[in-house]
This record gives sequence, C-alpha cells and structure tokens, in this order.
Amino acid sequence: MTGSLEWQSNTNTTENSCKEVQCDCSTFWEIYQQQAIMRLSNLQDQKTNTYKLEPGYEARARRIASVYAKIYLEQEISGNKQLKGRYYWMGLGAFASKTVAAVFKHGLTRNGYKWIPLGFVRDPVHSFAKGNLWLFMDIAPWHYGWSASSFSFNQCKVQRNVSNYRHIKKEVMNLPWSNCLPVISNLQCTNEIMIGFAKLPAIEQVFKQSLAEQKNLKPLQKIFFYIF
Repeated sequence: MTGSLEWQSNTNTTENSCKEVQCDCSTFWEIYQQQAIMRLSNLQDQKTNTYKLEPGYEARARRIASVYAKIYLEQEISGNKQLKGRYYWMGLGAFASKTVAAVFKHGLTRNGYKWIPLGFVRDPVHSFAKGNLWLFMDIAPWHYGWSASSFSFNQCKVQRNVSNYRHIKKEVMNLPWSNCLPVISNLQCTNEIMIGFAKLPAIEQVFKQSLAEQKNLKPLQKIFFYIF
C-alpha cells in the first residue's frame, strides 16, 4: 500500500468565479479519474479541498457497487436516462462488487482476519480489496468519458496514461497498491476497451429506435383510448 489515504482535489471551489483551463486529452481523463477517486472518498476539509479515501474495505466495495449501478441506471455524471441499459455490464458489476462487500462483511472473513494473523488468511482479503479498487479506477473513467462525449472519448482513448498525468498524478500514485499500475499498463486503453466501446453506437441506436417507436405509438394509444 502507498502513503496516506488523504488527497486534495483540483476543483475550483471559489463561488461565482471562472478559471480558464486548456482541456487536452490528458486533462480530459484526469477530470474523470478525479471523479472516480472522489466517489470513494470522504470530504475532510472543504476549504482546502481535502479528501480521504474510505479506508473500510466493505464500505468501499459498497460504494463501488453503488457507482456501477448508477452508471447502469444513467444516474451518474453525464448520464442519459433515455439510454438506460446501454451499459448493461455495469449492472452485473454492481452485483459483483456487492458480493465482494459481502465477503468482507462475513464473519469468517472478519474473525479470521482478526484472530489469525497469517498470510494465507489475510492476503486474500487484501487481494480482493486491491482488485476491487483498481478495477473501479480503471473502468469508471472510461464510462464517464463516453457519457460526456463519445467524440472526445474516441479522440482521446489512446492517450489515457497515468504516467502522463500532470494535475492529479500524485493523488493517483498515493492510492493503495498504486505499485500495480505498471502491471495494468497505467490504465491505458486495451483491446477489450476498444472492442467493447466500439459496440456502443450500435447499442445506443437500438435504444433510440425503441424510443422513436414508442413516440409513434402514443397517438395511436390515444385513439384506442377514445374508441374504447
């Protein structure tokens, strides 16, 4: 694990103020990376914009499950309720993270961790927490980015790389188990991301066609109502 769990947001907190920012591709991803970290953090000091990552493994897993569910339900930032269901895999992710939380809560896990200070008992607990955290840090910003702008997503997808961050690199590196980043290619775009998100336009078109058909049916439904 790395450093403390505290970090400072780069968000401008001065009311009624503007700050000019050049949003290149790296900044685009940093914005949504920071959003992901904020979802798992507790505000410590509003004046200094200081947050602290939720230390509890179970609580953190439940937050992750909540965010996955909100992405699925289009209730997260830039969500589009007319496209609810396009990220159907995130609904499955919500159940998966909730299951991880249940593992942390289970008496055998709690009591075993507390009373048996051996690696074969404790290491799997940390491994679950590590995977749960970094999968979220990887996947959530991809969805935030697409929801905000599929055009910007496609322009910037190959430029996501934690090692090139300029604004929140220190904060990301201060997260627990950040030494795993080289192993997961510094959250760069993978073939799976390329293939998966390339299917989204077709998926979204299905939802849009369905909405159009529903709108076309409404006048007929009114006629049917008046006749009968």
